[in-house]
Amino acid sequence: MGTSVRSVISLLSKPRIELQDHAAHQFRLLNKRQSARLSKRNEENNYSMSVAESPAGQIKNRYSNIIPFNRNRIRLERSDLIGEEYLDPAQGDDYINASLIQPPLNIQNKQYIATQGPLKSTVGDFWRMVIEQNTKVIVCLSPELENDQEKCARYWPIESECKEIPLGTNRTNDQHRHQTLRGLFQLRNPTTFNPHASHNRTSSSTAMNEQKKRNIVVRLRNIEPERVDQDADCIIRRIQVSFVDITNAKDNNVVASGTVTQIQFLGWADFSVPEHTEPVLALSRLADQYQPEGAGPIVVHCSAGCGRTGTFCVVNSGMAWLCSALNGSGDVIEELPSDDLVYILADTFRKQRTTMVQASSQFVFCYRALYDGYKQEFEQ
Repeated sequence: MGTSVRSVISLLSKPRIELQDHAAHQFRLLNKRQSARLSKRNEENNYSMSVAESPAGQIKNRYSNIIPFNRNRIRLERSDLIGEEYLDPAQGDDYINASLIQPPLNIQNKQYIATQGPLKSTVGDFWRMVIEQNTKVIVCLSPELENDQEKCARYWPIESECKEIPLGTNRTNDQHRHQTLRGLFQLRNPTTFNPHASHNRTSSSTAMNEQKKRNIVVRLRNIEPERVDQDADCIIRRIQVSFVDITNAKDNNVVASGTVTQIQFLGWADFSVPEHTEPVLALSRLADQYQPEGAGPIVVHCSAGCGRTGTFCVVNSGMAWLCSALNGSGDVIEELPSDDLVYILADTFRKQRTTMVQASSQFVFCYRALYDGYKQEFEQ
């Protein structure tokens, strides 16, 4: 066992009170560093959020303060999934509230997409992202409702349902919402977004575009019965996703398809932590189990895509680092810059999406989970 790994384990195994005091200090430092970064976000630097804060972005955000940085936001780019006429960045068509998250140290080549629980109006965008990014695993950490408030639109099919989601209609709905919300936001540059602008198109070119418009829907169905995993306290769904061009009713053409595993965790309330670490560790193992080699990033979401999402990403990548280091894989032992693995991961993730690991209790939970996971893997 290398020196850095010994130091990491030594920190994780500190008595509970001592570890809580350490975590409280580190969490304050984490928040201080984040505040310093965000204070400069209006400068066009690495922490600018101008795309998410534009009027076209605002109407697609569940919460106005949990939004992606420009530099690592996920862009929706494939025209074959929706049609060229609905792929105009000036209209916000490439925007989704989602961030590419890459752990430090090249941990087993892990990548995540941290995203909000979809709005009803962004469910189609969510599935476009899943297919474009070659995602094979979705970790859902939120129910649809909490305290009678919607936290996540139901984007998945139930039992034998064939769920169908039309695409290309969001812009019309978004324009209506923009008019409603216009007075609620202080617009940085109102002239950058005008839902009624002609964009210098002639009537003839507009007519030609109308003729070219394609009618594409997303069809979703479960290819296996839903399964409950008692250890991970979750529902597992295997979902067939198909983008179907129904422009010609006689010739439905599948333009893209894929199979995705959704793992919906049931025991985690917002701003809190589960009572025990084992279900989250089991959930982490399930996500790794269903993630095939060569697949795209694991999509992780709660409601805002930061607190529970960040906690899961720290636990999942932290366990991957511990397993690699303790098994002597590569250079990870030498590369760790300090003995506080949880802090390193959380700070790195916050540089990629604001407020990852949102609550102090979630930060402490990460230490507990990694130590319990270490004992399960290496002390039995």
